[in-house]
Amino acid sequence: MKRRGETFTEFLVATAVFGIMMGGLFEFMANQSETLSDIRNKDELMYYANWCMAAEPEKARGNSPFTHEDKKARFTPDGGTNLTVTLLIDDENLTDDKKERGSMTFKLKP
Repeated sequence: MKRRGETFTEFLVATAVFGIMMGGLFEFMANQSETLSDIRNKDELMYYANWCMAAEPEKARGNSPFTHEDKKARFTPDGGTNLTVTLLIDDENLTDDKKERGSMTFKLKP
């Protein structure tokens, strides 16, 4: 009878230790996924900024916002100094404030 109580206590301790380890593992995996997503967004933002400066330099230095022809990026210039590039999500079910994946502001050289 005494051995049965020790086995149950060992099981509870092992379960608690395993739960703590799994919590840390899931947090680590979530952080790595978020970092990967940020890297992908940064690469895409840089691509669209380069495209804008090569294909539409006069619009990039203007004052009015415009979008890329595939509707995946919005460009918001501020009159020649900065260009804000925003990645868009193509989904009709989302509201306008949730259609943005990320944005980055680029300082334009004179």
